[in-house]
Amino acid sequence: MQDRCLYDGAFTLVLPSHVIDASDLRQIPDNQEVFLHPSTNQSVVVDILEQIDTQDPKEAARLHFQEVGHTNDASQIVIETVEELSPPYRDPHCTSMVYLTGLQKVAKFNETAEHLVRIYQALYRYSNDSADVLVSVNSPLEDDYPRCALNGTASVPSAPWDDQLIRTIACSLQLRSRGIFSL
Repeated sequence: MQDRCLYDGAFTLVLPSHVIDASDLRQIPDNQEVFLHPSTNQSVVVDILEQIDTQDPKEAARLHFQEVGHTNDASQIVIETVEELSPPYRDPHCTSMVYLTGLQKVAKFNETAEHLVRIYQALYRYSNDSADVLVSVNSPLEDDYPRCALNGTASVPSAPWDDQLIRTIACSLQLRSRGIFSL
């Protein structure tokens, strides 16, 4: 595990050292950072978003989760748990933080077959900057698409990330430069 700079150093996030930066493989929107597990279909997505207009952080997390599902054309969206975390947060600029888990049934990469994906989502609210940042870890329940050679090497596959590691990743975001919100 290591701190990884995001958005040209504006944030850091603790990630396994073997993750693959998806921007090396395809174009990623400017408000996103995407990292891939080297041998499973698990992924980490960080999104900088406009703050949802609600004072309730748990409701904001639910709304973001549902919006992501609708954007991905999910045929099923189920929220399993919503937990508002208590300060102190790793990031002192964060005004509230919520950890949510849920399921979405989605098709991937223009496929027609849908897959059930467990999503672990940490919502970081930056009320002083009117921004919400989502750290989402996507973990397909039936991962039948191994990526053993995704990074160009035929190495021994890495073990999937477990719930504890996923929570460590999702809850490790730290703001380094508030200037990111003025772009």
